[in-house]
Amino acid sequence: MANYQKKDVVVGQRQVVRELKQLNIAQIILASDADTAYKNNILGYARQYNVPVVSGVTSVELAERYGIEVKSAVVGVLKQPLAD
Repeated sequence: MANYQKKDVVVGQRQVVRELKQLNIAQIILASDADTAYKNNILGYARQYNVPVVSGVTSVELAERYGIEVKSAVVGVLKQPLAD
């Protein structure tokens, strides 16, 4: 899994879904320790928008990798980085 800069990703279900609806997500990184209902919700959106999902890291590892202060269960890799 590549390391992306903070402007290349969005964090959290609400932001990922928002960017999915705008067709701006290239890939979703889903924490392996996420709640089952949460995972199913994200996977449903991923299927709907035909976006690949990668797993295998924990929510703590996602937070560390992307410089997030609290653990997070989902990160969306953007097709086009957010403006500074």
